Amino acid sequence: DIDAPEAWDLTTGSSSIIIAVLDEGVDLSHEDYSSKLVPGYDATGGGSSGGPWGNDAHGTNVAGLAASGSNNSLGVAGVCQACKIMPVRIAYSDANGNWVTTDATIANAITWAYQNGADILNNSWGGGSEATVINTAFSNAKTLGRGGKGSVIVISAGNSNDPTVSYPAYLSTAIAVAASNLCDQRKAPINNLCNGYEYWWGT
Repeated sequence: DIDAPEAWDLTTGSSSIIIAVLDEGVDLSHEDYSSKLVPGYDATGGGSSGGPWGNDAHGTNVAGLAASGSNNSLGVAGVCQACKIMPVRIAYSDANGNWVTTDATIANAITWAYQNGADILNNSWGGGSEATVINTAFSNAKTLGRGGKGSVIVISAGNSNDPTVSYPAYLSTAIAVAASNLCDQRKAPINNLCNGYEYWWGT
């Protein structure tokens, strides 16, 4: 695991750090961390200020893992408990559960996030072909974010149980992150207690 409790003995983060969650939106009224939200953005043109559409919940889950609060008797404690959350909607799910987005939409979201104060850009998505417009946006974030110090870019390595890291996690601008299971092993598509019975994906 990532030894979060051990890290919390040293720090629980800082309210001056903003984590942009580039995903399908974050529940703006979620009781566990609504007070931690900074202004967000809906790059899909839906005007949601970074909120989700319908039953889209992935971005809300990711935001909670990243920075939900502690000491509030609600939900869970995120890794960076004191940090702020910037909801940035890059996609939405259609009636068939497919993500709807474009390369230009994603690039626009990346640019908006770092230009509006995101210290960290969390991207729990990936796959597909390389896109120059996305590559350029990430490169600019890595160079120009945080007042010229560069934003930290974290991207999912992929869920296809493949030894090859997926796009865009393999970019040199990114930190690729894979998943471990409940037994501190690589998450694999095996139906057992260690994998939480989610046998349909592996990192």
